[in-house]
Amino acid sequence: MTERTAHVITCDDLRVEIGGKFIIVGMYTGGIVIPADEMAVNQVIFLFMISTEIDDPFKSLSCEVTLPGSDPIRINISLSNVPASDEMRNLGARRRIYNFPMMIANPILRPGRVEGKVIHERGELTPIGMPLIIRRPAGETPGTSE
Repeated sequence: MTERTAHVITCDDLRVEIGGKFIIVGMYTGGIVIPADEMAVNQVIFLFMISTEIDDPFKSLSCEVTLPGSDPIRINISLSNVPASDEMRNLGARRRIYNFPMMIANPILRPGRVEGKVIHERGELTPIGMPLIIRRPAGETPGTSE
C-alpha cells in the first residue's frame, strides 16, 4: 500500500492570489491562546495539505474539523480539477498534493484539542499539526510567562 499523508496549518485568514498562490495571515505556530473559557472569533482557517503517490490518486476526499465542545464540520473536496497522472508524471512529479483551505466562520473557541480527519475511499488520515486551544491563566499577559 502506498503512503498517504495529511498536514494542517491553522491561521486567521488565507487569501488565494492569481496563479493559486496562498497568502497565509496570522499563522499559529503553537497553540491558540484564548483569554477566557470561551471566545468568539470571526473565523479560523485550516489549510489541509494532503498527498499521495502519483499512481494512487484519491477517488473521494473529505476534511473534518471538530473544535472542543462543538459538532464536527465536514467538507467534501471536489477532485475534478486535479491534473491527470500522465501530465504530472511527464513534469517529474512523484506525488499528488491537494491543498484545501477550510474556513470555519464565527466559531466559539474553547480550551482543548482540535480534532481533524481526512476521509478517503480507503479510510481516514489524522493530519499532523492540528492545534490545541489553551486558556491563558488569569493575570498573565502575552509574553510574560515564566
